[in-house]
Amino acid sequence: MTNIILRLLLYKTIFNKYGDKIHSRELAGYLQTIKSLHMVTQHDIEFNEFKSAMLLAHPDSLDIVNNIDPSGVSSEIATKLVQDWLIREWANKLALKAIDVTEGRASLVDIQEYWNSFTEDSNSKEDEFVTNNFEELWEVNRRDGGIEWFLPSLNKSIGGLRICDFGIIFARTNCISGDSKIRVRYHKDSNGARIYTMKKLHEMFNGKHHLKGIGHQVQSCTPEGRIYYNDIEHVTYSGKKEVYLVETIRGFKLKATLDHEFLLPDGNYKKLGLLSVGDNICSDRTEKFNRKKGGEKSGIWPGSPYKYRYVEGKYGPYHRAKIYRLYYDAYLNDLTLDEFLLKLSNGEAPSLKFSDQTMDIHHVDMNHDNNNKDNLTCLSHEEHLRLHTKAHDNGQSHFVDPDSIKAITFVGIEDCYDLGVAGENKNFRAEGIYIHNCGKTSFNCNQIAYILKNTKESVLYFNNEEAGGRVYFRIVEAYFGIDREKLGENLKKAETRFKEETQDRLKIFDRATISKYDIERVVKSVKPGIIIVDNLDKIKGFKGDRQDIMLGSIYTWAREIAKQYAPFIGVSQAADSASNKKWLDTGDMADSNTSKQKELDFLIGIGATTNIGEENIRYLSICKNKFNSFPNKITCRFDSKTSRFKEM
Repeated sequence: MTNIILRLLLYKTIFNKYGDKIHSRELAGYLQTIKSLHMVTQHDIEFNEFKSAMLLAHPDSLDIVNNIDPSGVSSEIATKLVQDWLIREWANKLALKAIDVTEGRASLVDIQEYWNSFTEDSNSKEDEFVTNNFEELWEVNRRDGGIEWFLPSLNKSIGGLRICDFGIIFARTNCISGDSKIRVRYHKDSNGARIYTMKKLHEMFNGKHHLKGIGHQVQSCTPEGRIYYNDIEHVTYSGKKEVYLVETIRGFKLKATLDHEFLLPDGNYKKLGLLSVGDNICSDRTEKFNRKKGGEKSGIWPGSPYKYRYVEGKYGPYHRAKIYRLYYDAYLNDLTLDEFLLKLSNGEAPSLKFSDQTMDIHHVDMNHDNNNKDNLTCLSHEEHLRLHTKAHDNGQSHFVDPDSIKAITFVGIEDCYDLGVAGENKNFRAEGIYIHNCGKTSFNCNQIAYILKNTKESVLYFNNEEAGGRVYFRIVEAYFGIDREKLGENLKKAETRFKEETQDRLKIFDRATISKYDIERVVKSVKPGIIIVDNLDKIKGFKGDRQDIMLGSIYTWAREIAKQYAPFIGVSQAADSASNKKWLDTGDMADSNTSKQKELDFLIGIGATTNIGEENIRYLSICKNKFNSFPNKITCRFDSKTSRFKEM
């Protein structure tokens, strides 16, 4: 067969088509001789010319040359013979790779990559010349039509999305160390919670046995400081970054990047890089800090009904009465607390009114620091216990407290992660400290909802970051323009209407480790109107000695997918430079020094600040645009409840 292949490669058409696909050590030297002959002639190589060149370059090839049949064969038979030889060679190598897998020297991924590389070659087109038909060229280059953006300014600047279009949406994510501990409740009906590290949570949400969509919750805080359980949207790995240890006066410790934002007592956020020792942040009063629950040191108050609790103090024993009962009884007598205590000390207890000591004093808002008159009521012990049990089950029985930073220390480079939560209060508790979370999926949810509502196009969404079920729900929220709670009031009606109107045109492929082979297979099957991949930089199946080479390969491949099938939008992260920045530029894209950007038609950065009054404002920068030059800056208001953006 070797002799036959050498003879067939003398044909110009056969060599041009298959010459670079033959990788045989046995034929390597001979193939180079044939290649040299083809370089100096535009025609098929004469056999005598081949024989002379072979013997000159390879004196030991006489037996091979003499066994080659000099007679010609038809081009059809020649093509079939070469194809059969290539298949057999490929199958032999595939079998060897399978043996490597059984003996532990390779993985199934290696076999998959080898299989796909062969099928790609087999299915490739011989010629891919650009048409010279002017009507077709005009259609390719026009920017009207196509899939519209949900923002008018994007339509004006970029135009409708058409086949071949490839762009990136990027935004900043904040990070904390992988060993940071998080209190997690399994679902809203659970009575207990467990402690996990961020690394473990990431494995739970993105690993082989991931727990996406089950309803895991973490503690968040309202603007009033009330702690409640909030749904986890996603847990993402952000790479290795410099982290700093934040220590507070009350004993809490958390490692975070300098751009991570901490919740302040006034309800605003401030990134770690702008905080200093002595600044106040918010922490949970229920951990670490063993606070003496309100009491009043006293002696004996003759004539009062109070049952004192014996306390061993620094200077000897004393008695303590519950401060909120003293407040309640002071209000019964239309006195301030100080006035009430003075009368007790002066022995005027017999003339005062007192609450029933068999009853409990209850704080209406569950805040034991709020001893205002309208916040205190007298209840039976059973009723009091019932109220607090219900509040505890809802995660509403605790409040945050101001806490001062004791020290900020650089500790090194560590694996970092980000956690996203649902609802409008974009914060969560880590190591007892309340910090901001970030997400960039809402923009795409808004765009997808618009496409489903206003076009007949299908959307194929590849998700390797957030919980797929939560992404689906956020798209539904944006589609109807209502928040999750409102949607939950009549799920069946919402489901029926959504399915009727969208006709199952939304497909979300949800897997933690999506490969290029997954995308190619699904795209061919679904034939979507638009493709969105979140996160594009994490797609598997690309090799490279350096990160920049691998990322360049990913983006080149994505460009080809866009050319073959549908417009392609990828999602990526912003670099550290994008933190607390309104208008992003190309340098703010993660790994911006790589070859990623050259493949893009457009690049959209989503900026945000922590300034007061700008919490729900997003700043869209069109950092790269091959189609137009205006406008390049768009200001939007973001409604987190409905996952909608609106131009301002």
